Amino acid sequence: MKDYNNSVIYVISIGKKRYVGSSANYKQRCSNYKSHFNKILKNIDDIKNDTMKSIKQKYNLSINTLLIKEFINEKTWSIKIYKYYSCENHIELKCEEERIRLKKEKNDKQLLNANVCINVNLVKYYKEEEEKKKYNMQNKKEECLRRKTRLKELEELKFMRGEDRR
Repeated sequence: MKDYNNSVIYVISIGKKRYVGSSANYKQRCSNYKSHFNKILKNIDDIKNDTMKSIKQKYNLSINTLLIKEFINEKTWSIKIYKYYSCENHIELKCEEERIRLKKEKNDKQLLNANVCINVNLVKYYKEEEEKKKYNMQNKKEECLRRKTRLKELEELKFMRGEDRR
């Protein structure tokens, strides 16, 4: 299971445009971007006439299409950590990424993924999971209290029968 305690929200800059993303493994993500952008630079002359779909398939690129398009034009990029974010799972991380993206969108007209938002079902799932956790914790507390009460009742019953030798 992935560890999300050291997650990062990052911003990629390509020319004047920016892209907000997140990762539980920032070093690996940076390495992936570097690899993808180097593939694009190496094959820039072949790429210019291809469709985005064929570019992604041909060069096995798994990065955002908006980034690829902008990079083909600008040919430079940088990535910076926006903030560290400790969380429990992918959904929490994506929700925080979305919160940051929406916050930046208000002030930044150059945001590449401004119109991209996380799946509403992810947020719904996250909220349901949180509710389940709260419900399970409450049930555990209630079960523990029931067991303590039952144990006390059994001890009192033993005492009344004279089975307790204290």
